[in-house]
Amino acid sequence: MGNTIRAFLAGIFAASAALGGAGCGESYIADMKSFEKNESPVIDTFTSNIDPLAVEIYPGMEMLLTVKAHDIEGDPITYAFKSAQGTMRNLVHTADGCTVDYFIKSTCGSSDSIPITVIATDDKGASSSRTIDMGDGTTGPVFSSSTWTGSTTLASGGTMSVDFSVDRSGFYQVRFQNSLVSTIDFDMSHASFFYTAGDPKTVIFHALTGTDENTNLPAAGTYNVYVLLLDKFNRLSCVSNTVTVID
Repeated sequence: MGNTIRAFLAGIFAASAALGGAGCGESYIADMKSFEKNESPVIDTFTSNIDPLAVEIYPGMEMLLTVKAHDIEGDPITYAFKSAQGTMRNLVHTADGCTVDYFIKSTCGSSDSIPITVIATDDKGASSSRTIDMGDGTTGPVFSSSTWTGSTTLASGGTMSVDFSVDRSGFYQVRFQNSLVSTIDFDMSHASFFYTAGDPKTVIFHALTGTDENTNLPAAGTYNVYVLLLDKFNRLSCVSNTVTVID
């Protein structure tokens, strides 16, 4: 009986020694590394070559986006972008990130907010993201100035003028109607003129004797006269005044 027990214990010790010699301890350490936490990539910077607060933006505009990022464990990083108002092309990987061309969609209807998100993902599936806003914070064109001169009651040959300036580029129209409402729709069939942001303009309305059908008030009555500006995002702004024409 004693000999049997001693033989059994000797077998256990021999097996343990054999396992140790086979590198069991080293294998165990390697397996532990697979349980270490995988850190997400770090996005250091996400920038554009365009400053929307300094440069007027418009549908179809192209800009270059640059991402700089790193992974703490040194894992390779892939990049993806999301934006409802634009599309991306020509993704190029760089030594410390990537670049991509971004185009504002021609159908984009607002420049107020244009968020763009980059998602950086390592080869183990950990990811991080960052968003920049390429909007200019405006909800539509603004007449930065509009000064009316002349009488609001005009006899034949009399004039009223308006000096105006708008903070956005687009197209402007000069209109009038004898229904007294303060707003009017932009009429695509009506004469339109290109306007550059900040450019001062003067429009003169004539009573009865003008030669331009856009600005000549053709008969006695009370009119609303308008200057309308439609910006490149199809947003409308308008200034108006009321004029009475007498015979």
